[in-house]
Amino acid sequence: MRTCRGEPRVRPQRKWGSWRPHGHGAPCPYIPSPIAGRFLNPPLERERKREKGLKHMAEETRRPVIGISTCIDVGKRINPERTYQILEISYADALAEAGAIPVIVPYLRDAKHYDALLSGIDGLVMSGGEDLPSNVPGEAPKVPLVLAPQCRLEQDRVLLERVLERKLPFLGICYGMQFLNLHFGGTLYYDIPHQLSASVNHRPGDMAHLHTVKIKDGTRLKAILACDEVSVNSSHHQAVRAVGAGLKVAAVCEDGVIEAIEPEDDHFILGIQWHPEKMADENRRKIFSAFVEACMKKHDE
Repeated sequence: MRTCRGEPRVRPQRKWGSWRPHGHGAPCPYIPSPIAGRFLNPPLERERKREKGLKHMAEETRRPVIGISTCIDVGKRINPERTYQILEISYADALAEAGAIPVIVPYLRDAKHYDALLSGIDGLVMSGGEDLPSNVPGEAPKVPLVLAPQCRLEQDRVLLERVLERKLPFLGICYGMQFLNLHFGGTLYYDIPHQLSASVNHRPGDMAHLHTVKIKDGTRLKAILACDEVSVNSSHHQAVRAVGAGLKVAAVCEDGVIEAIEPEDDHFILGIQWHPEKMADENRRKIFSAFVEACMKKHDE
């Protein structure tokens, strides 16, 4: 058995199914501003110019341009009267180190602007985030959930739909993996401690706390990591339950919790439950390098 053990170090802090993200989480309020129209609802011509700029940047540098979706804070963490986009910088660090040009995907009030924006990128990372609502009929969560705001759910739905239409490489991390599964009609455990007799603490509160994940044979993830198991960090209390149509399990924790999913076809889509961007090991490099390579191939098509 080949094992790829991660170093116990923390990275420096630097087709929808039946479920729809409707009526869950807080909406994004419109905040009047003299320049709000320029940023929240830019003209299509400005988006076209941005698209050309991103394409030119990729051509000049021979590096793929990769978008990153973000958390959206609706007056909770920073300022009760403001709405912000939040991104942990380790995502951009990992992409840049793998040879990509990372760009933050802005929240746009009009979904049509995403078409122009995504025409200028070669792949998408859906970052971690808050909780997703239970989508199992008749199941009411017995613990309070900190739901992602409605505006992020709607944005990510549009982004993932466009990614699938354009066959762009996609990497979903933590929330991003769970959202991917819901998009394909899968289900989630809304809270691991209340619904599973898991022997591993999946939310230890310390990214240096590692556990073992077994990689499935015949998967893209196995080809990328070239080993049977890896040591990973963990920071989640929700998990994939039933895998969505067209997806398959790529890795499982020693206690049975699903840790990675991917499609049954050859489209580069990878959902990972742990946070490779926060790990300082060879497996982080392998995952992001493989993703960036796929994005470069898409750019060259």
